[in-house]
Parts: sequence; structure tokens; C-alpha cells
Amino acid sequence: MQSLHVVAPMIVRNEADNLPALFHSAKGLVDSWFLVDTGSTDATVEVARSLGATVIEDAWDDDFARSRNVALDAVTELLPPDAWVVILDGDDRVENAGALRQALEDASESVYALKVFSQTEGDGVESLYQTRVWKLSTGVRYRNPVHAAPKLDFLKDEVGNIILNYLEGGCIRHLGYTTPEGRIRNAERTLRICRTKMEPNDPQRLACECRALVLLQQWEEATSVALKLVMLFRQHGSLSTTIPYLCASRGLLLAGEVEQSFLILAECIQMGGGSQSDVWMNLIQTSAFGLMASTVMQARGSGEMSSSGHKTFGVLTALTGAGLLEQGLPSQTMDELRAYTEEVTGSIVYSRKMEPYEGWRTPSRPILHTPRSFGENPGGLRVLFVSDLDVAGQATTLCHALNSFTDHGARCCIYKSDFLQFSESSDHILLDRDGDEGLDKLKVLASEADLVHFLRFPIDVGDLKWGEILNPNKALVQYMGSQLRNNAKKFEEWHKATGVLGVSAWDYTMLEDAWMPYHLPLVWDHTLTGHTPEVVWRSEGEPLRICHATTWRGFKKTELFEKVCAELVEEGHDLEPVVIEKVSNKECLEIKQSCHATYDQLSVGIHGVSAIESMAMGHVVVGGISNWALSVNPEVPILRATEDNLKEVIASLCDVDVWQRQCLRLKPMEWVERQHSPKSVSQRFSYLYHFVVNGNVLLP
Repeated sequence: MQSLHVVAPMIVRNEADNLPALFHSAKGLVDSWFLVDTGSTDATVEVARSLGATVIEDAWDDDFARSRNVALDAVTELLPPDAWVVILDGDDRVENAGALRQALEDASESVYALKVFSQTEGDGVESLYQTRVWKLSTGVRYRNPVHAAPKLDFLKDEVGNIILNYLEGGCIRHLGYTTPEGRIRNAERTLRICRTKMEPNDPQRLACECRALVLLQQWEEATSVALKLVMLFRQHGSLSTTIPYLCASRGLLLAGEVEQSFLILAECIQMGGGSQSDVWMNLIQTSAFGLMASTVMQARGSGEMSSSGHKTFGVLTALTGAGLLEQGLPSQTMDELRAYTEEVTGSIVYSRKMEPYEGWRTPSRPILHTPRSFGENPGGLRVLFVSDLDVAGQATTLCHALNSFTDHGARCCIYKSDFLQFSESSDHILLDRDGDEGLDKLKVLASEADLVHFLRFPIDVGDLKWGEILNPNKALVQYMGSQLRNNAKKFEEWHKATGVLGVSAWDYTMLEDAWMPYHLPLVWDHTLTGHTPEVVWRSEGEPLRICHATTWRGFKKTELFEKVCAELVEEGHDLEPVVIEKVSNKECLEIKQSCHATYDQLSVGIHGVSAIESMAMGHVVVGGISNWALSVNPEVPILRATEDNLKEVIASLCDVDVWQRQCLRLKPMEWVERQHSPKSVSQRFSYLYHFVVNGNVLLP
């Protein structure tokens, strides 16, 4: 068997001081070095050759991808196709080189990503995985003259996602530009390359140009570029980076356009942006703080808050809820701002404590099943549901299900009514409606409960400090949607520190950064909606009525759905598309009831409540479903579609026979009853509650 050979093809310029440390750190991993020098004025070439590297000189023409490909082309001619490439920069340092080599000895794939830790402004460090290792036989080459990236289209799955494998055992430390002067020079070079080497409307150019202009504090130009990129994102319905949103928000704020600045920032948050670092974290903080200061504080003296001020209050709550404004801003300023906002609006601005609660008590003994009266039933555990928002009606629906189908008794407290979908039960506490009286009730229930089930991360409210009441055998946190996706690592660290069990949905994008076990499907109870679902059977000659509830048009690819349907109608297909937006949940269900199929979304790879509503009516639901989701539930009744074949999938359903066969094959109503019904879900929770309160033991 031929021995492993690892080559490091590099591009360098004025790295004489860095190369000895780099070569030393990579000893044990790299066998040969091939450097392309792009015009060094120091001793880089001499130092590299003294360290055993092969060096060629190639004139720099403001194109990182071209220079990297020169190096790759050269080593491809010199080495066999089974040789491994590892991409390094002069200011990189390899950690655990021997372990990485051993991982390559055992490798079964041909392309790998490595963990890279990068120095940021000040003493900060950020980490991410970068594709740095592959076999020469893959033919991987670079694209983009600035922020060059390897072309990995051959790794895409059927829905267009690049499937990466990770090389574990070691990592790379990237020192980067550690001085303000270095960062400015880098930004100026990036700006020059963007404007001379890339097309004017290339999203990659605009994103890089925006970054550079922000670093150079050229706010007027940065805002113009950012707004152009925001418009492109809106057209394509994707959010690949939050930078243009944050930049546009900041620039508009500086220009005095407070309302527009707020709207851009709110759009960024809604689309899932918010987990940035160093300069970008500072940008979102200063944008949000400036908005709050200019809209909330202007109410002083008048005792009233403008409409934009009320909107800003919502953003303040969202940002503090995500933990984004708890870092880097003076605590006294934030406390004063919160206090005044609460005074003007009459509502509570919540603050999440992301650090572990010191008050979480270790249980002195396992808590056994104790019959008590708490909700509607006289026996079982006393379970308190707590959530800042009743997202998709899950907290109130679960409370009702537990009282209806188990021996447990449940109560529910919601902090804010923004997402309440069903009628407010007199037994539910709604803090922004019930005020101090509701908070007093919540304190009593919290002290009496056997278990507190949080939907979303726990929030201290008023003088109620959850850490002083709960312990790991009295609490459970269930995550949904972007909250875990945007803050995964912080939440994981908190759960490790406190010992509290956290569970999540089956969306892999929420789990890739912090593992939480998947246990709990969403619950759907049509009796709480005032609507009884019925199957609308489609007969021969009847057009296919396919509906789509928008909520987030860009996120759900609504414009793609509209475009595809318009083309099919023009081509003569028997189709009636129905777009549902700006109506109540009850009206939405009534419209759905007249349809035969539903287009859900193509962005996340799982289904949510909207799809479940349609399944309960017997609809054929068309949407994106990921391999990860199918590995959890291979029988999920989603007719799988991608951006490339959505038109083909909908066209096939226009044939009545195909539609009927899909209805019979998918059996969506049976799935909802089995997986999402109140009885099914509450029984699952019942087992999980006993697992928690009896000491998190695996066996009875």
C-alpha cells in the first residue's frame, strides 16, 4: 500500500517572519511545500527555500483564486492523484498535526473541512469550519478573486446543499490582521479587487464591498451597496449573510432615517440573522442601541411613544431575548433604557441571562410521582408551561392536551401575546394583560409546580428568578425555530452547566452547532381552532387548487411558487394557485379547506404547523424535506421538492389520477393523528416528564 503524501500549496507575500512557525507547527502533517510568491519584498523566498519548500514566482494581479489555482495546477503535475492537499496561509498555525495525519490515514472521504479559529478585533476569537483538505484526484479549484473559495458543486445533494465531512483531531489557528492598520490595508485591497475584477451586480462582490466599506467607515457608500444587496436577497428569498442588513440599518440611522433603519433591522432578525461577531456584533449593537435611543428617548416629556418607538420596543425585546444586547453595552444605560421603555409602553422588556444560574439547586433526592391537584385533573404531576411567546400556539395547546389526555394537571403562562393563535383561556396567565397580579400568580404556580416546561429559553421576569426556584429535576427546555439555530453553542453550554434537559425540533440546522436530543413533535388540536378539517376530494375535470400560506415570503420561496404556477397556467395546466396572506389563522384554515394541495416551503428541510394543518385536511403537501429529517421520520407525508423540480412536481399533481394516488400513498391525516395529535404528543411528554423528575435515569 502506497504511503500517504500531504502537500501544502500556498500563495505568499512578505511572510518571512511567519513561515518558520507555520512549518514547525505543521511538522507531522505536511510532507512537501509548494509556494507561489506573488511579489515579496522581504526574505520570504529565501526563508521558504531554506525550510525545504519549492518556490515559484508569479506576478500578483488582484485575483486570489487565480493565484491559488496556479499552485494547485503545479502540484497536480508533480504528484500522484491520491496525494492529499492541505490549504494553509502564512499566518496559520496547525495544532495537533500528528492527529490530523492519522485522521487522513483512516479517511474514507476525499474532501474535508477543518476547524479554524480566527483572531478577531481585540482579543476575540471566532471559529468555523473551512474546506481546507482534499485529494488531488478531486480536481478542486478556487473561484472568486477576493474571499476565494473552493468550488465544491460535486458535493451538492439533490436539494442543492453541500454535504461536508469534518476532519477531527486537530485545528488551524489563523492569526489574521491583528492591527487596525493591517485591517484597513486589507479592506482597501478588497475594495479595489471588487471594483476591478467582479461584475457590478454579483452578490459576492456586493457582500465583500459592503464589508470593506464598513471597516473603512465609509458609511454613505456602504449603505448604498448594502441596500442594493438587500434588494437582491429579497428577490431571491435567501439570507446568506446578515452584514448588508446591519450595514444598511446603521447607515440609514446615521442619515436620520430612523423608521427605515428599524424596518431593515427587523427584517434581518425575522429572517434569522443575529449570530455575528467582532465588528458585526458591534454593528448590530450600535444599530439597535441607536434606534432605541432615538425613538424611545424622544418620548421623554410627552409621555407618549411614536409608532416607530413601539416597533423599536419590539426589536429591543427580540434582541435582548436573543442575548445580543447583553454584551458590550453599559449595563446602566441598558437598565435605564429598559426602565423607561417599560414606563412608556406599560410592558415588560425581558432580559435573558445567558450565563449559568448560580441558583440552580442540585436535588437532594429524586422527586417521585406524587398525585396533586394543579390543573383540571386531580392526579399526576403539576406541570407549569412557561414561554415568552406562544409560538404556533404550542404552549397553550400542550397545556390543554396534558389536562385532557393524561393524569397530570397543567397551567400555562405566556409573557407576551404577539403570537397567541387561540382564545385566551381564563386559566392562562398572560403577563402583558394581567400585569403584577399575573406575575404574583406565576410565582405561586412556579413554587408549587413539580415541573416547569419552558418553551424557548427561560427568561427571568420582575423579581422572579428561575434559578432560585428550579433544579435539573424540575425543569425542561424545549426549543423551536431560529432561537436555537442562532444561539446553539451558548445554549448548549448553559445546559451543561445547569444539568437541565434541553430538547429541540428535528431541524439539523438547529442541531449542527449544539446537540439537543429530538423527542417532541409539534402538537396540533383542531378543536382549539374552531375549525373541523375535512378532505376535499378532487374529481375528474376539476382544477388543482394548491394553496400557500406565506408568513415569510422570502424564507418560504413564495415568489418561486408564484412564478412556477404562472408558467404552468400559461402552458395550459388545470391549476388554481391560492396565496394566503394577511388573514387570521381561522380565515387561513377556511381558505385551505377549499383546496386540494399545499405548497409549504423549501428552506429548512422540515415541516411546521402550517404543513400539519394541511395534512389534517388530507392535502398533498409539497415542500423541501431534508435527508436528516427523513432519517428521523422516513414516513413523513411530504411530496419532496427542490427549487429545480418544483414546477415538475406541481405539474404532475395537475393530473387528477396522480393527485389521488399521492393522497392514498401519503395518508397525511393518519400521520397527523399518529404523530401530532394532542393524545399522542401528551403521552410522549408524560414519559419525558417522569424521566426528568425521577432524576434523569434511563431505567425505572
